[in-house]
Amino acid sequence: MMQVGRDNLEMLQQVGSYSLEIGAAEAAGVAGEEYRSGTPPPGQFVKELLGVGSLTLAMAAGTLVYKPPHGLLFQRHVLAYYLTLVGIFLAGVAEVWTAFWLSEAAGDGRRRRRRALGRAVLWASVVPLAAIAGIGGYTVLVNMFN
Repeated sequence: MMQVGRDNLEMLQQVGSYSLEIGAAEAAGVAGEEYRSGTPPPGQFVKELLGVGSLTLAMAAGTLVYKPPHGLLFQRHVLAYYLTLVGIFLAGVAEVWTAFWLSEAAGDGRRRRRRALGRAVLWASVVPLAAIAGIGGYTVLVNMFN
């Protein structure tokens, strides 16, 4: 019985090492020149933009549903509160759409222009994320010890 467990463990270790080698080969093959130029591979932009956009969407939807207008700024202006939340939600939709648009441009000749636009959208996506974090009163926890 103990021998079967060791064989399975060795097989799992081999599978894990093969997947690491395949992942390293894919990263080197896809982004060889881009790593030399100092820019991350195109898949990295898509992941970052999709993550920020999804987080913005989730926070805006949660604030829209669960938090009534509050604070000095929106206490008497309910319409402005909901229009601001809808605007932030639409910004999140635009970020997610841009991420999908960038992901389909893998073999396109206009990839450089799309990446430049994606980079600008990624930098601009900080504004709606910070706005919804401020309006919703979210606490952001950061794990500094990995």
